Amino acid sequence: MAELTLKKAVGDALTIAAANKTGGEMLKLEEIVRAHLISVAADKSLFNELTKGTTTLEASPYAITVSKLQGSKWTEKTGVGAGTADKFRISKPLTINFNKPIYSHEAITAFEQSLGMPEVLTPKLTKMLQEFQRMYERTSFNNLENKIIADNKQVNFNTSTKTAKEIYEKIVEEATKLTETIDLEQGIDLIDREQIVVFVKPAVFDKIATMGLVGDRVTETLAGGQYSIVQLGGYKVFSNPFLSQFDIVISVNFLAAGAERVIAANVERIAPSNDMSVYFEGAFATGILWDNLSVGIANGTKTKQKENEIVQPKPEAERIKTSI
Repeated sequence: MAELTLKKAVGDALTIAAANKTGGEMLKLEEIVRAHLISVAADKSLFNELTKGTTTLEASPYAITVSKLQGSKWTEKTGVGAGTADKFRISKPLTINFNKPIYSHEAITAFEQSLGMPEVLTPKLTKMLQEFQRMYERTSFNNLENKIIADNKQVNFNTSTKTAKEIYEKIVEEATKLTETIDLEQGIDLIDREQIVVFVKPAVFDKIATMGLVGDRVTETLAGGQYSIVQLGGYKVFSNPFLSQFDIVISVNFLAAGAERVIAANVERIAPSNDMSVYFEGAFATGILWDNLSVGIANGTKTKQKENEIVQPKPEAERIKTSI
């Protein structure tokens, strides 16, 4: 359903752009259209589940500024008046830069054009948007897993040898521990159960989903588009194909910030032939705002992987090295 919605949005955008194009001009999607398309592509973003409690203060082509909402400092009142305010205690602005742009440039042959430009362009541009969105997901979750390792929040637990009941109990145990967090330095005084987000690899999700056949441990199944969701022990659990190091990650919905930007989506002729090409360029910003608020569960001890790298499903030699 998500792919069909995106494909329709792309098709509509290309049809309108083609109708407004003057002869000889390249077909170009305007900024407002590009922003709409990436919002459709990112509608079911898993990483963005970790950004829902984060407020974006400002966005530019180069960076996003977000508010890190911290707890208040409380003091016994001994005098008259309000006393001195604690500057930046409640809201600490943080800036996260966009990575260097990445692009894809693919040919459209004259034969393909004879089939109809909107019909040929729609699946190509849809695929580019999907690939770009998945690079955002993989890169963001790779950064999260590296943060878990840096914070020393790994839990040694082999899901492949455990029963569904044992995995269920481990998830609930670790998630409940997280709700009991008190961190005076970061201003955190407990975490609501509704703020906890759990990600598991698809194979683990399939295993724990069988708990729905036993009692009422799985209380609700939600329509999650391409990624399944259940309520497990009162916690929201997502099937996540973008996890690499850990089988299970437990975190909070205000942990991170993220943004995606389509810089260009154009179609032009490749001179001197009659062939055409579609050019897509984009960038994204992703960052973890809080320390020690994520737990990774896996067998053994993990080490950091692919730092300062945009992660895509390609061999090591073809991966994009960039500044993030």
